[in-house]
Amino acid sequence: MKPSQRRQPLLSSTLYQLIVYGNIVLYSICWMAQVPVLPYLVEKLGAAGNTQYGMLQTIFSAVQFVGGLISGPLMDRYGGRFLLAVSFAASVASYFLTATASSMWVLYLSRIPTVLQHAVLAARAIVTHLSSEADRARVLGYVAVSYSVGFMVGPAVGGLLSAVSLQFAAWVATIGSVISLATVLLLLPDLPPHASDGSGHDTVRGAQPHQNQQLRGVGGGVGGDGSDGGSNGSLGYKSGVPASSTEDVHGAPCTGGGGGGGRSVKRVGGGPRQMLMQFVEVARRPGVVDLLTGKLLVGLGSAVFQSMFPVLLKRRYGLDPRTNGMVMSYVGALLLGGQALLVGPVISAIGEPTTEYGCVAALVATYGFLAAAGSLWQLLLLLAPLSVAGMLYNNASTSRLTKATLPQQRGTALAVDMSLSSGVRMLSPALGAAAFDGFGHRAVPTLAAALIGGFLLAVQLGVLQIPLKSKAAAAGSGSVEELSREIEGLSDAGGDGTWAGDKERGGFRTIRSNIQHDADADDWSRDKGKDDGGEKRALGLASVGLGAVNGVRQRGSGKGG
Repeated sequence: MKPSQRRQPLLSSTLYQLIVYGNIVLYSICWMAQVPVLPYLVEKLGAAGNTQYGMLQTIFSAVQFVGGLISGPLMDRYGGRFLLAVSFAASVASYFLTATASSMWVLYLSRIPTVLQHAVLAARAIVTHLSSEADRARVLGYVAVSYSVGFMVGPAVGGLLSAVSLQFAAWVATIGSVISLATVLLLLPDLPPHASDGSGHDTVRGAQPHQNQQLRGVGGGVGGDGSDGGSNGSLGYKSGVPASSTEDVHGAPCTGGGGGGGRSVKRVGGGPRQMLMQFVEVARRPGVVDLLTGKLLVGLGSAVFQSMFPVLLKRRYGLDPRTNGMVMSYVGALLLGGQALLVGPVISAIGEPTTEYGCVAALVATYGFLAAAGSLWQLLLLLAPLSVAGMLYNNASTSRLTKATLPQQRGTALAVDMSLSSGVRMLSPALGAAAFDGFGHRAVPTLAAALIGGFLLAVQLGVLQIPLKSKAAAAGSGSVEELSREIEGLSDAGGDGTWAGDKERGGFRTIRSNIQHDADADDWSRDKGKDDGGEKRALGLASVGLGAVNGVRQRGSGKGG
């Protein structure tokens, strides 16, 4: 054994992940501690009105958008540990500039280093590499929970620290980021190509940088995560990355990631024209344009209110930074509790389309009540349905988007979704500030209600659709699901490990995918009033498919001709 190999650190996979989770909690606290204090700091530095505050938020969103495009290639080349370290170094620079800012131009300058603040993205890639496929969703959920804990605690911490000075929270965040950077550099080795030996006792040894061919964008989105990656946004509406984002662009679960273990992502080749055609093909799927239009309008309306929320607490309700932080931590607690207790049961009980429709109606009504709210207790009461409705809509609509597209299109669909989210966050601060300065505080929730209400009105008029399924359609869907399980069982057992066996398994998956999506298309056509026989066709497809499966089984057992 070479001396250099003997000096390589040995670290258990579990301990490695725990260190990553702990750093994400600290990372989230450090960022969220700035949020309730920022409007007061902007005013202290001489900015009048809300235009400068809105511009600061817009610059941050634009920088994060660019950073999201950079972070993928950085991980591909240098690995997740490298991006994690770079993210904490960028945090140190950003918070130090904020802590020492004596003018608005320095505060604007402090947003530039956030181009590399993508610790949540790096953490998702690392834990993906260190986990098996069976544990993938669980470990990615731990990353989201880690950020959510900081999202809940951070504003209260920032409000308390503001009692010392408005920039003291930035000083503390600078120190916290230095600690995180030192932890990564001193305790976490580079990841080897294969983190698991399948024994359940994984170890991580130091590896050379060329070994870390990171999966691009594993579990992450283009929009970055400096402000709210891994969360659902300030009030629960930012699109998070669903479980399906741990799949490659062909719909298969990624077994690598983090450091290049397992197989790599299959990339669809081609230049800009072929990429454009991929977006066009996604848009042609039944219901996708309507779904993305709804996400755009709901996201824009919600983001307008989110971007001005700390300012509303300051100027409308006269809160000091400490109380402002407490209110934002209350919102974080609502989101964390709702995510843990409501998302799964509600969507499972009533389905994604019904959840979407109910949440859109609830958002319009709640924003309307917020425009009329005159006291802080009314605001706190209304924040509960507002946060929960936004969170449920985001989860249900993103889940339905992944189901509305073919498996090989899901990566493109999610990229479109995240791009819309980034664009919304760049536009919403300017809209919110203009509404506040031009028409007063009530204009902000009113504008949010109008934007989301426009989508609800379009659905009512039949211009756009949310496909609410009937009982017969649900029965057809159940038959298709039964077929899916049958084919999955055959595809797992079928084949002999040869090229022919792989082709057979691929054929089973193609049958299942085509039947499922034909049934979905019929559901959509039925809701559009174009195919009243959609339910029967879905059931017929399932019956024919099950018959084909039984025929394959008989031939496999020697009973068939």
